[in-house]
Amino acid sequence: MAKAASLPTIDIGIPEAERRKIAEGLSRLLADTFTLYLTTHNFHWNVKGPMFQTLHHQAGIAQALNTIGEIARFGGDDARARQAYDACLAMSDESRETRLTRHACGNLAFLAQHAGEYERARALAVHGVRIALAMDIELDIADSLATLAGVIAATGQVEQAARLLGTWDAALVRMGVQPDLPDRAEHERTIALARARLDAASFEAAWAVGRAMSRR
Repeated sequence: MAKAASLPTIDIGIPEAERRKIAEGLSRLLADTFTLYLTTHNFHWNVKGPMFQTLHHQAGIAQALNTIGEIARFGGDDARARQAYDACLAMSDESRETRLTRHACGNLAFLAQHAGEYERARALAVHGVRIALAMDIELDIADSLATLAGVIAATGQVEQAARLLGTWDAALVRMGVQPDLPDRAEHERTIALARARLDAASFEAAWAVGRAMSRR
């Protein structure tokens, strides 16, 4: 197996003391959200009548858990982020929110990669790609390919990663969208790693091949 590369840390510009305060606030928010989740889980199956669909629907709570995870990950608190993403994945699976499941898989893949759990990261990333392809949503396909690029770059497949990132970049440019801040930081690290491991000509060639492969 290829030796995993060490990735640079992200300086988000927030002093450590302030990050601790944010983390403490997130802990309280996460605890409150879990309480709401458990309450909903315990009672929603007993709901009957015209309000059934409104009260039974759990996507909003799952989305809130995903948002908590995003904030924690961007702040460097992977432990809290994983708690939130795991709960989001469980709830989105239960409520059959396929797109949110894809997001949760990608986010958990980032965290597994941070922890050096590369086999788990690859499995999550590949699962995310499969879900995105089944949904046939271009943005989700591009995002999931970029997530997979991070995993394979960290395990030595930097040229293939550069191709996938070229595909991702072309899709985002065509759609006129920007990645979310936490994801952008992850992808910028992957790009920096690929540039460091490839000579400039090889990187640009792989990037160009990937851009030409973009599906639309």
